[in-house]
Formats: sequence, structure tokens, C-alpha cells
Amino acid sequence: MSNHVRCSGCDYDVQCDEQKHLPSNGWDLPFDLFGYYGGFTDEVDVLFSNRRSRSWILCHDCIVKFLTLFPALAETIGKGTHPCDSETPCCEWAWRSTENFGKYERNANGELVPVSGAHYQVVVDGQWRDVTDSK
Repeated sequence: MSNHVRCSGCDYDVQCDEQKHLPSNGWDLPFDLFGYYGGFTDEVDVLFSNRRSRSWILCHDCIVKFLTLFPALAETIGKGTHPCDSETPCCEWAWRSTENFGKYERNANGELVPVSGAHYQVVVDGQWRDVTDSK
């Protein structure tokens, strides 16, 4: 039996694969925690842990809209924030593993090191591109 949760942005049901009440490749935004004394909101009882924050649940597609609307935030978040196994990337923030992912070998000193070559890919201009740094 699969679990679903309703997206607060688009009001559609979204699959929950890993966690029971959180959307796959989505966000749980506890917006009462965004505030502070003198800020846009002032939920002091949440800040002092006397009450749990209310949350907005956002699906993958609503996050893509959000990050497209706020490109500086998207740049801060960066590439490769969630997995995608399809041949066509789902969005500019996806990553996928390569055949080298998680593979190691011993070097001349006997130390265990990652095998050479890209271990994962990120999306650049809508296409998968190898990442070769040790990020």
C-alpha cells in the first residue's frame, strides 16, 4: 500500500516513498519557524518549542516553480539536490549516479580511493553532465 500526501501548493496528491507523510522529492516547509520577534511572523511559542510549527507540503513540480521564481535561492541551493533515474532529467536540480557510483579501488599505497571517472551527474542546460570533482 502506498502513502500519499496533499501538496499545499497545487492541491494534488503526491506519492510518499521514503517517509510516511512527506512527499518524494518534495519539501516540508515549517513556516511558523521562519518568523522571529519583529519579523514577518512572530510565533514565539513555536520558537520556544511549546508548539509544533504548521507546515506547507510542496511537491516536486511546485518546488521547481518556486525555484524558477526565485533564481538567487535556486543558485544558493545548487545543483544535484534530489535523485532522478530517468534518461531525461526531471528538472535542473536533479542528480543521478553513474556506473562508478560508490565504487572504490586500492591505489599504489594500498589506500582505498574512489575509482577514477565521474560517480554522478547533474543537469546542465537540460542535459545530464558528469561531475568529476570530489565535491
